Parts: sequence; C-alpha cells; structure tokens
Amino acid sequence: MQALLHANRETLARHGVAYLSTPGRAEARGLTAAVLDENLPDDYLRFLGVDGENARRVFREKTLAEWRAQLEGLPAHIHTVVVSSEHLHSRLRRPEELKRLADLLSPWGSEFRVVCYLRRQVDVMDSFYSTELKNGGTRTLLEAAGKMCRPGNHYFNYRQVLELWGDVFGEETLCPRLFIRPTRQGDGVIEDFLSLLSIDRAALSRPVRPRLNESLTPMGQALLRGLNQLAHRAGDEGRLAEDLQMLRREVVRVFAGKGATLPTEEARALQSRFDEINGALRERWFPDRETLFAPLGKNDDRQAGRRMDLSAKQLTLVSRALNLSDALGEKANRFKGFDECAVRLRDAAVERETRDPAGAASYMKLAARIRPKGAFIRQWLETNCPPMGFAARLRHLLGR
Repeated sequence: MQALLHANRETLARHGVAYLSTPGRAEARGLTAAVLDENLPDDYLRFLGVDGENARRVFREKTLAEWRAQLEGLPAHIHTVVVSSEHLHSRLRRPEELKRLADLLSPWGSEFRVVCYLRRQVDVMDSFYSTELKNGGTRTLLEAAGKMCRPGNHYFNYRQVLELWGDVFGEETLCPRLFIRPTRQGDGVIEDFLSLLSIDRAALSRPVRPRLNESLTPMGQALLRGLNQLAHRAGDEGRLAEDLQMLRREVVRVFAGKGATLPTEEARALQSRFDEINGALRERWFPDRETLFAPLGKNDDRQAGRRMDLSAKQLTLVSRALNLSDALGEKANRFKGFDECAVRLRDAAVERETRDPAGAASYMKLAARIRPKGAFIRQWLETNCPPMGFAARLRHLLGR
C-alpha cells in the first residue's frame, strides 16, 4: 500500500490528499526514528551512522524541521495528509514519543484519524518471521513464535496499542479495521483504505517498483537461517564474511515469496493466548462480529498445496551456501544449520520423483550433501540414482 500511495502522490494531490514520507523511502521511517526516545536502539539510525545522544538530537531536530517545511509548503487545496509506517506501531511504545508526533502534526490539522489494521496474531507472526531472518535471526519459526507471540509483547497486544494512541490523540480518533487479504476481486486493505479517502482504486496506477519488505519462501527462510548461523561463526571481517553478506542479499532477492506458516495445532495454541484481549476489542470496536478474527479450525491445513519448485538460480544459491560452509573449515556438523533445507529438499524430491525424475535427483543429491548419513536419502539415491560403472561414466563424460 505504501508503495502504491508513494507512486501516485501527484494523482492523490489532485484529489486533495498529500502523502508524505521520508526522502528516498515510500513510508515515514525517518519520522518514526526522530520521535523515538534517544536512549533506545534503532536499526535505521544505526544504518545511517547516527550514534550517540548528541547525534540523535541533531537528527531529530533536522528531521522534524524538514517535516514542518513539508507541511507548511502544502498547496491550499490539500485537505488530507497521510503519514504511514509500520514502525509507528512497532517502535513507538511510550506516550512521550507519540506526544512528539502530535506536537509536530497538531498545528496543521483540525482533525486526526488513527487508522490501523488488525490481523490475527499468529498470521502477523508468520509475516514477521522473514523480517527477523533478514535482520540476522537464527531461530526457527516455532522458536520465535513461542518467545514473541504473547500478550506481554506490545507488537501483538492490539488493545495496548490502541489505548496508547487513544491516550495521546484521543479515543475518538481511533479507527481500527480488520485486515483483508487481497483476492482476485480486490486488493483488500488497499481498497479499504482508499475508501476512507474517497478515492477510487482505478484512479491509481500500480507502482513499477517491487514490493517492499516481501517475505521469503519457506526454503528461502531455511537457507537464510543457515547462512545467519554461519555468519555468527565467521565473524564480521574478512573475505568469508563479505561473501556471506553478498549471498544473504541474493537469497533475499531470489527467494521472495509467501513464507512458512505455523502448524495448525501450534498456531491455535498461540492464538488462544489472545482470547481475552481480542474479545475485549471485539466488544468495543466490532460488536456485530461473533469473534474478532476467524478461528483456526481443527482441520485447517495452513500448508495445503505448498509445492516447492526451485529454479536453477535457487539451486545454485543452495550449493554456494554449502560451499561457504565448507570454506569455514569446520569438519564436524558443518551443515547442521542447513538441516531444514535438507528436509525440504528431501520431501520435494519425493513429491516430484514421478513427474520430474531428473529434478528430483538434483534435489535429493543436495539433501545428501547436507545429510550424508540420512538413511532415507541414501536409500532413495541408491534406488533412483545407482552409481555408474566406469564405462557408463566415460560415456556420460563424453556425451555419448
């Protein structure tokens, strides 16, 4: 949605709507960092090299001055200003931080509306997992969910989030909405938000730029997690560390797609942690609904139909990851961090052995490299890829 709004700023402006963002970005990440308490760490500021209280104070003053200039320079026909960033939810957790934001915006607005989209917590966890891995995480999805997806975590406690924003901006400004998945009939959240602005989706062109903060496929997640473990052992300096960082970036780009989801039983158990909170939100904001979110059924297979087809480029990246693991020089358990990759490659090979025997063999051979002692993998290869004799190997090498 942010990419769409950013790409259509001129069209929106003709409708009286100004979409403001951090320079060079499609959302207001810099503004969020500017109003954050100065003693709290922030990866965006670290990326910019803004370190220390004095440097952060200068950054805040400069950023807020730039936003005031943007607001002051808006044409007279602009009646609505939109500011969007997921970090407004995830980073701003203290009243004084929101007060700084309110102090910036209040002189320019006669009315505020705080729009937030509520999504089933375990689905948010599924979506967030790729971000954790991109930031260097090494936990499995189940491990991360068990630690993070709980009512005590502000990120997942929507009642706490709404109360915080209501205390600063006023409860009358709150406009919670339910997350709507895109379908063939519509763009879900995008169309819903545009309806609040009284703007027709057809009036906006699709952005050319790729989707921002896209998830990784389950195989991409498993591969990146293994590379992160490898990076922790390799350190931050040297050629190997540089090669790992380059490969991590390639994995993020090449394996973009829908990520793994929590198994149904575990997802239901985790979601039940929020029954009291979500029940109170339903009663306050969505009284016509039986439940805030659709419940996860006992037979709800969240991984149904997830067939894994890897491109030649993706298979090459898996091989390169294993080569870098070899380069680290650790003999014992050197591929342990890639064990989930072996499982996914093994299962994918079995699934495709009839329709694509050659592809299945390439998958299983990679799995065998990670798990050379895996009994099933070895038996499968012995059955489906028997070793060639000398004459056969010679004919293969000669292409005859």
